[in-house]
Amino acid sequence: MSFSVLFHPSEQTIISYAGETLYGAAKRNGLFFQNACGGLGTCGKCMVKIKEAGVIKEVLACKYKILADIEVFSQSFFDYSERIYLTDEILPCSCEDSLLAVKDISFSEYSFSNFVSRLESSISSIKDPDLDFIRSVAELPLESIKAVLTFGDYPCLPIQDKTGLSVGVMDLGTTAIKCSLIDLSEKRVKARGTVLNAQCVFGSDITARIEASKSYLTEMSELVWNVSLSLFRNMADKTDLAFPSLLFFAGNTVMTHIFYKVSPISIRKIPSVAPASLFPMYRRDKLSVFSVPSIAGYVGGDIVSGMAFCNFCGGESLTMLIDLGTNGEIALGGSDWSAVCSASAGPAFEGGGIKCGMGAFKGAIDKFFISPAGKIEFSTVSGDPSGICAGGLVSLISGLFAAGFVDKKGRFTDSAPFVSKVGVASRMTLFSSSQGEVFIDEEDISCFIRAKAAIYAGAESLLASFGFSWSDLDAIYIAGNIAEHVSIEDFWRIGLLPPLDKTKFKMIGNSSLLGCENMLFSRRLFNKALELAKTSFYVDLSSDPNFMERWTAALFLPHTDENLFKR
Repeated sequence: MSFSVLFHPSEQTIISYAGETLYGAAKRNGLFFQNACGGLGTCGKCMVKIKEAGVIKEVLACKYKILADIEVFSQSFFDYSERIYLTDEILPCSCEDSLLAVKDISFSEYSFSNFVSRLESSISSIKDPDLDFIRSVAELPLESIKAVLTFGDYPCLPIQDKTGLSVGVMDLGTTAIKCSLIDLSEKRVKARGTVLNAQCVFGSDITARIEASKSYLTEMSELVWNVSLSLFRNMADKTDLAFPSLLFFAGNTVMTHIFYKVSPISIRKIPSVAPASLFPMYRRDKLSVFSVPSIAGYVGGDIVSGMAFCNFCGGESLTMLIDLGTNGEIALGGSDWSAVCSASAGPAFEGGGIKCGMGAFKGAIDKFFISPAGKIEFSTVSGDPSGICAGGLVSLISGLFAAGFVDKKGRFTDSAPFVSKVGVASRMTLFSSSQGEVFIDEEDISCFIRAKAAIYAGAESLLASFGFSWSDLDAIYIAGNIAEHVSIEDFWRIGLLPPLDKTKFKMIGNSSLLGCENMLFSRRLFNKALELAKTSFYVDLSSDPNFMERWTAALFLPHTDENLFKR
């Protein structure tokens, strides 16, 4: 037996099997409800209104079983709209010995018996081509091939026309995918874009993705592939460049394994062991794919790329890199050594795990402003507000604390405006419309405080493992999408970072993407990344007896003294 499900306001109808959950029926038809728990019924984000037999009620889509024709009133689907920014940015490493090259080949004399031998004779130091490259050659008239695209001397693509050649770079995040399109001839970034990682339908954190991969590994890989290729196509259209000939990316270890359709299940076991750290060149839909190697199960190529970009082990200074994402990764390095760890902060730094949290996409509140009189204002990425991204969350909690609207434990004070009691939690309404309200409650603030405490305690534990303290650091790099929206003073106020000399802090945005962009045209930087991946010492915080004590000590909002911020 089957039933019809009519969605409003899209007026789309799907057919459900008897007893199928609304969440499952929608997913089977390409409609993905927002969720953070992967459909376990614990996050509440898929709560929708339905009409059954003339009665309207609220249900969790992941728990409600369809046993009749129903209508669904929902705006809570994932938004896969893209954000694309045109630019014309020359890469700092463009004058170095390039890892990526277009090598001309000329055959005025046909004295060789086959194309491969001609190629090896024409280009010195080229590696043996793989079978897919030979197949791509066989599809073309040999006399039409004018050049070969190489990556680290590995032949990737035969080229007939060098006009508009481009390469793609990607930071494969758990929550968001960020991409760059690079003009190969000019060695310039022509466009950058962002899209939600479509795997979010399987849950917001790494653990949920690992569990989902047991049953949906291929589907999860295809979701990432399809949304990223769509983003690259649209960037190419806007820049008049050709679709990328090569993709170079970095991601955390779990995301990278799923991308390659390699099971990450062993990463979650104790001890955590990743099947691979470095993957060989991979071809998919005639596109050559390379990735940055990882270090450990929870320390991936994204932090390696960032370490290379920040020139770890390149001087006498003591440097720390904190990458704030769904999986918080921290690196520490001296003149000739480096160490890394992973702090399990959850998805809060990507807007996840928060009832009105979302990525930095259309409708996301990215900055709050609280006047001396206590008036709360905000800005959005674009459009009307529909949620709060991580940057907005940090500025909001920082501002509420500074204004005296929340106390050190994140609880609303008597002076806080627009606060009401909903269940056991006090809630502050920030925006309300006919589509619903955007709010923050004490559970959300508590969730964020736990996340920031994990990062602080992780960094402090990593320093202590080598006999250092915060004051010993010469430079602290803050990376991640959130670093594009937040001031260092906000980080100080909430206690994510200590209020040291302001000149020590450098907000660098997406270091994973920036590192990949520059590695393409710098063998020096690429070789540094390979060396860092091989030699960096991994510190397992789960075996550190003092980590939990440090985490507990950081479970509060510490600073309201404005004098701390005048450094």
